[in-house]
Amino acid sequence: MKKRSLFTNERGFFFPYVIVICFIMLTTIVTMVKIYDVEVDVTNIMLEQTVFETMIQMGIAQFHEDKPYKSNERGQITYTLPQGTISIQYQQVETGFSRLTLDVVTKENNQLITSTIISVDE
Repeated sequence: MKKRSLFTNERGFFFPYVIVICFIMLTTIVTMVKIYDVEVDVTNIMLEQTVFETMIQMGIAQFHEDKPYKSNERGQITYTLPQGTISIQYQQVETGFSRLTLDVVTKENNQLITSTIISVDE
């Protein structure tokens, strides 16, 4: 009696297996490419967040150095930094504390507006 194999007989069992294996491989490759694309987007967003945080820290440090709150209880000051510009609106809320509204714009024209209360030395 002839020995029959599922992969090599004349009834065509070989082709469906190849199609299923190719479909699985293609699906895996497309999924991996999509995951990579999302990871690149997330990395860019995180880098931009780091730039925002750095600019905020640099702006507040410069604000403490310049001490514009000594002459006015409220006002606005703009700093140009290497990564972009930061505009700080300040207002004294009580003795020794000021509310800062920071408008940060990076060189890539991304914008972040945030507010904080800081302690200022009188």
